[in-house]
Amino acid sequence: MSRPRRCSRGGSPCGYRSIPRSASATCGCGRIRRRARRSWPKRSPRRPTRRKIPRTSPGSLPSRCRTRSPSCFTPTRKRTDRLIRIAHVLDGHCGETELSPLRWLLDRLPADRYAQSVALVDPRARTRIEAVLGRRVWPVSRRFSLPFVSAPPLRGLCRANSIELLHAWGVDALGVCRVAAGERSLVASVLRPSAIEPAARWIRQCEPLSAVIVDSQTARARLLACGGPIDRVVVIRPAVDFGAINAARRSDLRSRLTGDAGPVILTPGPAIRGDGQFEAAWATAILRLIHPRVRLILPGESRELVRVRHLFAAAGMDDVLLATGDEFRWSQLVSVADMLLLCPSAEAATEPIAWAMAAGLTIVGVARRSIAELIADRSNGLLCKSNKPLRVAAVALRALEDQPLRRRLGEVARGQAYDVFSLRAFVDNHRAIYDNVVAGRPVADDVRDTAMVA
Repeated sequence: MSRPRRCSRGGSPCGYRSIPRSASATCGCGRIRRRARRSWPKRSPRRPTRRKIPRTSPGSLPSRCRTRSPSCFTPTRKRTDRLIRIAHVLDGHCGETELSPLRWLLDRLPADRYAQSVALVDPRARTRIEAVLGRRVWPVSRRFSLPFVSAPPLRGLCRANSIELLHAWGVDALGVCRVAAGERSLVASVLRPSAIEPAARWIRQCEPLSAVIVDSQTARARLLACGGPIDRVVVIRPAVDFGAINAARRSDLRSRLTGDAGPVILTPGPAIRGDGQFEAAWATAILRLIHPRVRLILPGESRELVRVRHLFAAAGMDDVLLATGDEFRWSQLVSVADMLLLCPSAEAATEPIAWAMAAGLTIVGVARRSIAELIADRSNGLLCKSNKPLRVAAVALRALEDQPLRRRLGEVARGQAYDVFSLRAFVDNHRAIYDNVVAGRPVADDVRDTAMVA
């Protein structure tokens, strides 16, 4: 035992007693401390060993490396080459604007990487949509126009087919997918200008929403103004099939549809109040006074079509209107027409413009932002300041009377369509979005706006 150590705090010992060196102690006042000594020797820290990489010639790799870019040399991104199961959800309001791009994805995406199925919220449109897509569509019951009523059947369909990604086409389909998604990824395509505000209300409520696809920078700006997520809204331009247009022109479709009449004017359908079909019909009635054999093609069925029929009936021009319904596709209609007439009161969809540019039609439209984004006045089309029928008819008449101008406008538009509305770029952009969503990467990676780089 060693001699006792005393604490002299305040001049008097605090009663500290000596203890063996193998223990620890502290005096009552806390000024004298002793720690026990370790009975084992201290080890020096071990240096981490570096893995030796065998030296090879510049043109060879180690035998354990199976690829040209092994992970032991360069970091690689997360691989997403596994099978991705996607369910496309449609509603009863889907027309050629939504069905045409969906048909490209169903036909062009590789089946060994993407297992795709189609579900329909409104079973009443099943026959029409199956005829357009050419494949089976799974109906999902819907009652009382409430999204949560259709959510359980859709959730059961996704569970039975191991669906991990939902792609909504249309506002009603987005509302149902928002309720039924759960932990699955959700992608929405908003392709109609009239659907941006209703879709924005659902988008603000969708927590698992992964990406929103629009077809123009104007639509993206409007969606962001309505509260859309800035990092998840991407622009993918519509795709056109030049082979289908050329094949339709080689057929006798124009002679069967219009006979020997002409010029033939096309306007987008179905007719909706505010989309400009009534103004286009009024302008065509004015042109009838100068060109007695003019014809107007209006696809689709709607209530606004009845109003257009009454206009021509009141003017005694029943033979001018050609209502084709849902019988023909855009590739067939643009091969028949000579001019595309766009007279919307607000913004317009860009898919009809893309098909008209690919077919080399003369495009006459109102200078809205969505139209002026693709059409430049007297470069690849003609623009007018307002959608008043008399002013639209004056611009269209100038194009009909000037044949060299029409030929030049059509050639420039067709050349631009080859670069902007590429079918391969359309499919590649959707593949990039699906891969990014599944892998957890930023949505806009490897997605490019072909109109901005063309």
